[in-house]
Amino acid sequence: MQDTAQFELSDFEKGIIIGYHKCGRSSKDISRDLKYPKSTVAYVIKKWKVSGDCRNVPRVGRPTKLEDGDRRVLTREIRKNSTQPMALIREGLNGRVASALALGTTGFGFESRRCHGCL
Repeated sequence: MQDTAQFELSDFEKGIIIGYHKCGRSSKDISRDLKYPKSTVAYVIKKWKVSGDCRNVPRVGRPTKLEDGDRRVLTREIRKNSTQPMALIREGLNGRVASALALGTTGFGFESRRCHGCL
């Protein structure tokens, strides 16, 4: 298992803890066997007893504007036309990506691909 740094248990790991609990093991034994903190084991078991579910819920936040395929197309175009102005690259991409690209989104693509020096 992982070291005791801060991390989130996967659904599978939480299921293992619940399985140990259903077999009658104590929180202390589960913690020792799986090398998780006792507080984490107790929290997972308590959450499972109360709600009947201990899956990880998605985090809140703004959804990404570009899908993986769109991001690959953007990267390919930036590499191919690194000396062109951003506006021209954006116009060329708008017909080939699923969502319409704003100038800022295209600019972010330049920065995130470490191409900001090639403008």
